[in-house]
Amino acid sequence: MKRLLHEHTFVDSDLIEIASTVRMSDPERPRIEQQFWQDIRIEFYYSLLSNLSLDIMERFVELGIDSKGSDEMVSQGLMGILAPKRKPDGQIFYPFAQLLDRWKSVFSEDPNEPLTWRELSKAIPHPSDQEIAKLDLKSKEYKDLWDIAMDTRKTRLKEWRSGVLPRDEQLLSFVENLLPENRDGHYAWLVAHLSLIWGRLIKQEIHRYEAGGSLYDIDDGLLFRYEDIWKHYRDQAADILAT
Repeated sequence: MKRLLHEHTFVDSDLIEIASTVRMSDPERPRIEQQFWQDIRIEFYYSLLSNLSLDIMERFVELGIDSKGSDEMVSQGLMGILAPKRKPDGQIFYPFAQLLDRWKSVFSEDPNEPLTWRELSKAIPHPSDQEIAKLDLKSKEYKDLWDIAMDTRKTRLKEWRSGVLPRDEQLLSFVENLLPENRDGHYAWLVAHLSLIWGRLIKQEIHRYEAGGSLYDIDDGLLFRYEDIWKHYRDQAADILAT
């Protein structure tokens, strides 16, 4: 079993050795096992993300989609640009928050002039949208409702950027509102949905770490090291995009 783990997983070799030799009576055993199984889980999820990236790249090639950022796609993968990071203040920069930051350029008419956060927030759905659409743009009622809706949108966007995850129906409407007319939003929605799943995984693993502890600080495990998994897939990505 130990040999298989060394040869077929990306879990740290020292951790495999420690986990395979720890005694039942060792008081550190729970923390060692927590660390081992956490890294096994994360490696599984990150390998799935990496393989999914390769599948999407193959689809791009089949459809003849020009990959202007092919060098970035090879070096980081489709999901690597969203990999969780620690901010200088210790807060987590979640995948969906990073996607929002990237979308400021993606959905701007001029890539050299990204959307402002206010402009991006206009795409967030609000319960009053249908009512507002029926009002005279010059009326006081329109202005009052619009201002209230925009305050709510800005608050919601601030929450999303801080790690709060939107509901699926919010996300779907948000993407639809961002997309130019006649543009397919399937890929944008897929990446956004994956970023939410990733965010939930991060929250889940941090909760487990805080509840039971681990051998290493959580920042030193695989959770914040997606690039260590993706680097094993770079050659495949380069081959796909070269065809």
